[in-house]
Amino acid sequence: MIDKASFLAIYKNTNYIIPELHTKIKIDELNAIIDSELLKSNHSYWAFISAANPFSKEISDQENEFNFLKLKNLIDAQFPKYFEGYGEGQLGWKNEKSILIFGITEEQAIKIGKQFGQNAIVVGVRNEPSKIIWLQD
Repeated sequence: MIDKASFLAIYKNTNYIIPELHTKIKIDELNAIIDSELLKSNHSYWAFISAANPFSKEISDQENEFNFLKLKNLIDAQFPKYFEGYGEGQLGWKNEKSILIFGITEEQAIKIGKQFGQNAIVVGVRNEPSKIIWLQD
């Protein structure tokens, strides 16, 4: 059984890095750079989703790369504005490749996160703090 509280504490303290934008997402904080980019691209919603290590069970780098490419292909087909990034590893975890997606609703993001076996995703709305959405029952 997943210890939700422990995982949420780890996720909350993770930095979600977007190199192309020279910024990082911190949970429960505003991000002026992302807000500005959302405004420029006429979007209000965003999500940061990974396909790495489904259900927080570590898998090989090759499997994680395969999952990332599947996620990227899915995102590329549905959402034209996105940026590659990564969740900065904490407490022995490796960095996890992820995608910051503009124009995705919370409901759409939840569906994709569940499709890739994620415990949680990070979502946001322009001019509001980011938040974690827990996906497992």
